[in-house]
Amino acid sequence: MQQPVPLSANWNLDQIPWAAIQADRVRQREDVFYLVAAASFIEITSELYTDNLTQRFADDEVVTAWLHDHWQKEETRHGRVLRGYVEQVWPEFDWPQAYRAFVADYSQLCTMEQLEPTRGLELVARCVVETGTATFYQALAACADEPVLVGLAQQIRAEEIDHYKHFFRYFRQYRQGEQTSRLQVMAALKRRALEARRGDAECALWHVYGVRQGLGSSQPCRLQGT
Repeated sequence: MQQPVPLSANWNLDQIPWAAIQADRVRQREDVFYLVAAASFIEITSELYTDNLTQRFADDEVVTAWLHDHWQKEETRHGRVLRGYVEQVWPEFDWPQAYRAFVADYSQLCTMEQLEPTRGLELVARCVVETGTATFYQALAACADEPVLVGLAQQIRAEEIDHYKHFFRYFRQYRQGEQTSRLQVMAALKRRALEARRGDAECALWHVYGVRQGLGSSQPCRLQGT
């Protein structure tokens, strides 16, 4: 495996070495295509779930400032660069069509009602999501075997770990005030872990699959028994 193309800590889209992508090393990898395309949908939709969280933490200026100024911007950047990668390597895939269907579907699933009952529990639930996301990008970097994508996956993983650290720090602060029990924490962790199995990733994959296979994207993922 060749060495990944590194990125600086304050990277932006202009720094991505698009011309260095070795498309022949990854173009035939359908597994990688689905992983990258689905991840691009979820990441670029960060504004939707950031809005939910900022409503929940509306009077906490520290948390809401970090959500808007760092978390959302970094998540959106992940989505944009992954979209760019898909369009470079698999230009025949109609990303806009599939994404429009995903947003129409997922926006009905990503609601305030899906959040945990207390702020502290929602923060610890976000730790589950960030841990899973970091693990996803670690696995993507290990299996991709294309230097630019490996470098992107490693950089995104590092940022997801940093997101986890922030959510965990805020959780510890809220846990003291809310007097959250270990049982409540474990229940929240379980709920979010189960939700992750049938939530945004499955919805994104469903719409990527529909357009990729020429099946259209009119069928909502929530009707597939998930």
